[in-house]
Amino acid sequence: MIRFLNILAVTLAFGLANASAKALDADQMKADITQFFEDYVANYNAFLKTGDLGAVKKAAQNYLDPFTALGAPVTQLPRDRVEASLNTVLGRYRDDGVTSMRWRRINACPLNDTTALSSNVIARFKADGSLYDTLSATFVLTLFDESWLISGVAFNDANASIEFRCSVHS
Repeated sequence: MIRFLNILAVTLAFGLANASAKALDADQMKADITQFFEDYVANYNAFLKTGDLGAVKKAAQNYLDPFTALGAPVTQLPRDRVEASLNTVLGRYRDDGVTSMRWRRINACPLNDTTALSSNVIARFKADGSLYDTLSATFVLTLFDESWLISGVAFNDANASIEFRCSVHS
């Protein structure tokens, strides 16, 4: 956990140091980030329903290249390895009968005009609608060429999501 916090501090310092002078519209940024995550999980669901690897490729495009997995150990992955990892993980869920995923919570907190944190909870469901499992993750997002990208993620226990109290002022 200390390692995660150290990396998070460096990431946030970098994002704050690179903030531009344009005005920050936190409500619009939260809405954009929520839509980003909805579109992101739609690609997962397309793969789970059809097995279309193109959907996984599209999901992988939502990651900064390289992407940082915050855990033990901290790992930086190029986008092609992110895609391969998503193929494996989503394939395993599909083999286990998971047919859809839905966000239970997206808690986005813009830090500046190019960096945000989001603590999210996702639920995975089987074809009969029964709950397969839930997962919580904390994301570091970067605005790059006017699109949000996941630059880092730390997976948490499903009950250990973070509640941000953003106080960003425009």
